[in-house]
Amino acid sequence: MRKTLKVIVYIILGLIAIYLIIYGFILARYVWYTYLVDTELGEPKYQNFQIVNNGTRPFTVSQRAALRKFPDVASCIESKSSNPTTEQLMQMNWSKMKNSAQVEICTFRILATLGDISYSTPWLKQQGFTNSSSQWTNTNPSISSDDRLSVSGNWNTRENGLRWPESGLKRQILSLPIMWPPYGTSISTTWSPDGTELLYVDIGQTRL
Repeated sequence: MRKTLKVIVYIILGLIAIYLIIYGFILARYVWYTYLVDTELGEPKYQNFQIVNNGTRPFTVSQRAALRKFPDVASCIESKSSNPTTEQLMQMNWSKMKNSAQVEICTFRILATLGDISYSTPWLKQQGFTNSSSQWTNTNPSISSDDRLSVSGNWNTRENGLRWPESGLKRQILSLPIMWPPYGTSISTTWSPDGTELLYVDIGQTRL
């Protein structure tokens, strides 16, 4: 009986140690990216909803880390070319995408490099993000009250599995029912009224 209790205690202490290590890593990462490292916007110069609408830069830790991991368009595509062709820009390096912030920033860099709204729907389709209706496409975008144009695409997680990460332990863990995986993921792109400038990208996930 005593031996069994000792084993249980050791297991509990081991789990506590693992949790402390994980939370210690999260805290250290937060301090590093929030206070010790300057956030460079890279090229093309990244911007999000807050920058465009409020002039502020309240980046999350994940966004700060993603900006450092993907400082330019070459770091986001499979060819890694610093002067990519349109065809090369269609091939985002999904094997490097580990979270929504990374997908958001690389989507922004690639579409901003492509140049205008006409590329948005073809690019999204190439990544597997489709739209079942004729709306929210590059030929029929949604128009906001301030005349901004929006184009989006959807990924059916229930049918196709997670879009990212593509492999590894993290994918297996996030796919578990207990982790409440999304049944749908969307990428929404917002453009200037004339469709020549990408303003920001949003990543959305739908859960029941």
